[in-house]
Amino acid sequence: MSNTFVRIAVVFFLALVLSGAWIGIWNHQQIQTCQEQDDANSDDFIDCEDPFSDIARGISLLLICVGGIGGVAAYYRWYR
Repeated sequence: MSNTFVRIAVVFFLALVLSGAWIGIWNHQQIQTCQEQDDANSDDFIDCEDPFSDIARGISLLLICVGGIGGVAAYYRWYR
């Protein structure tokens, strides 16, 4: 494979890792904000862990894993 293609692959997989990290951080902040609002208003019970947060967590982990493994594979392919 040409070096240009491998470089593009490394950048693509790095973008996947960064996207997964961004989604994970955003999801964590949403849950933390919800929990702080729940602490301020202790009369009502608010369920902060909804199915959407589970889906976001799964997508985040998937992107980080695929991006990390693909990035390492492309990086080693670059130097082979």
